[in-house]
Amino acid sequence: MTLAQLAYEAYRAHTGGISLASGQPIPEWNALKFDIQEAWKASTDLVSIALDCEAVASTIGPDRIPSFLGERYTGLREEESNLVKQYIEG
Repeated sequence: MTLAQLAYEAYRAHTGGISLASGQPIPEWNALKFDIQEAWKASTDLVSIALDCEAVASTIGPDRIPSFLGERYTGLREEESNLVKQYIEG
C-alpha cells in the first residue's frame, strides 16, 4: 500500500465511502482512474516533503532545508514550494 492509497482509504473510511462534494459513492482505490491516483500521490508526496522540511527547520534551521533535502525540495514547483513554506510558518 502506498501513502497515497492510505490517505485515500482514510478519506473513504471517514466519509463512509461517500463523496463529500457530490454525495455519490466513491470507488475503491483500484477502481480509480490513473490520473486520480496520481493526484493523490502528488498530494501525499508534498505532505511528506513538508513534514521533512518541518523536521529540518525545527532541528537544524530553515536555511538548511535545500541542502538537506536536495532535489526533493529544490525540484518543487513554485506553487508547491509556497505551500510548504506556508505550512512551516504555521
